[in-house]
Amino acid sequence: MAEARKRSWSRSVPGYREIQYPRNRDGKIDWNTLGNILTGKILGEVLCASYIDPKYGKGSSQSAVDTDWKLDYEEHNIVALRKRIPNSPLYCYMGRAVIDMSMKPVAMFISSTQSAKLWDKYLTEKKEVETLSESDMHRDFIVYMRHEAKQCLVKAKRDFVYYSHSIFENGKYILTVTSVDHPHCPPVPGFIRGLVSSVNAITMSCRRTGTYYYLF
Repeated sequence: MAEARKRSWSRSVPGYREIQYPRNRDGKIDWNTLGNILTGKILGEVLCASYIDPKYGKGSSQSAVDTDWKLDYEEHNIVALRKRIPNSPLYCYMGRAVIDMSMKPVAMFISSTQSAKLWDKYLTEKKEVETLSESDMHRDFIVYMRHEAKQCLVKAKRDFVYYSHSIFENGKYILTVTSVDHPHCPPVPGFIRGLVSSVNAITMSCRRTGTYYYLF
C-alpha cells in the first residue's frame, strides 16, 4: 500500500524521481553506503553554491565555477539560493548564513529531535524510532514526526519517516535526511505520509566570525 501511494504521488509531480536506495546482498538498505552517498551530494552542492556572490543581485549565477544555483534574496545576513530541478517545475532551496558562536552548540541544536519544536509551530510529535549505528564521529538513526496545520476549518495532517545521517568530518558537522519506510512506523489513518527527497544541514567553523551554516 505504501509503495502504491508513492507511485501515485510521483506520477502527479513532474520531474519527481523516486528515491533509489543502495541495498546489501540480503536486499536490505545499506545504511552506511546511503549515508556516504548523501554526504557526498551535500558537499558537492555546498561547494558549488559557496561561489555565488550576492553583490550581483537577485537571479544572478555569477560564480567562479559552473553552477545551477542562483541568488534568490539576501536579508538579515542570510543568503537564499535556489536552483531548478531538471525537467520539473520544482526548485531546490539553500540558505547560507554566519552564526556568531562556535560550531559545537550549533551542531547539537540542529541534531536534537526536540529543538525543532522551537521553530516549527505545526510539529506535534518527533521521536527517534531506531538507532542504526553510533560513534563519537557519526550517528545514523530513524525518526518519525507528525505535523498538524489548520487550514480554514480543516486540519491538514501529515507524518514523515526518515533516515538521518550525521557526521563530524574535517572540521565540519554534516546532517542529511531522506525518507524511508520502517516496520515500526506503518501508515496512520487520517495522516498523509509525506516524502522527503533530501534535507541537509552543514556547519563549519569560520575563524573570525563563528560558524558558517548551510541548510537545503
